[in-house]
Amino acid sequence: MADKNDILADKILSSIEPDILTGIQADATEEEAPLTENYPQPDASYSHKDTLTLEVDGTPVTRRLNDWVRYDPVTLHKAMGSVPFLIARDDYRILMSTLRANNIEYYRRAVGLDILVDITGKGQEVAAKSLYNYEPTKFYKWWSSHENKVYMTTREKIQLFLKVESIKSGTLLKKHVELMNNLRMASKKQD
Repeated sequence: MADKNDILADKILSSIEPDILTGIQADATEEEAPLTENYPQPDASYSHKDTLTLEVDGTPVTRRLNDWVRYDPVTLHKAMGSVPFLIARDDYRILMSTLRANNIEYYRRAVGLDILVDITGKGQEVAAKSLYNYEPTKFYKWWSSHENKVYMTTREKIQLFLKVESIKSGTLLKKHVELMNNLRMASKKQD
C-alpha cells in the first residue's frame, strides 16, 4: 500500500510539464565527458578525483585515481615505482589495503621487510625489518616456519643467515646450512 509521500510525489509528477523535469533528471541521464590523457608527472601529487593515464598491456588507459585503486591497484602501484609520484595519504592507505586484501603475493613482494608481522601470536604487529635488524635470531626462528608471510630477496636471506650463524651457531635449519655451504663453495670456485 502506498503511503502519503508516494501519493503526493505521484500527484506532483503528473501535474508538471516534462520540460521542468529535465533539470532534475540530468544526473541520471547525462553521460560523463570522456577523460583526457594525463600521464603521471615525476614528484607530482594526485588525489582520488584526479585522472591518471597508465599503460596496460601497451595501451594507454585513463581512469580516476580511485578507479585505479578499485580496478587495477597493481598497475597503479607499479607506476608509482617507475615514475615517482605521490598520492594523497588516505588514497595510499586504501591502495595498500586493497593490495593486501586482493593481491597478497604482489603486496608481500612490494612491501618486503616493511610488512607488519605478529611473531608472538598476540596480535601485536611489528615491522619485520625491525626484527630482522635488531633481533635476527628471533626473527629467523619465526620466519623459518612462516617463509610465505615475508618476502625477502636472496641477498636479504643470505645476510640473515650470516647474522644468525655469527650470533648463535647451530640455529640455522639444515636446508639453510646446505644453501650457505653451496654458496660458499660456488664463490670459492670463482676466486
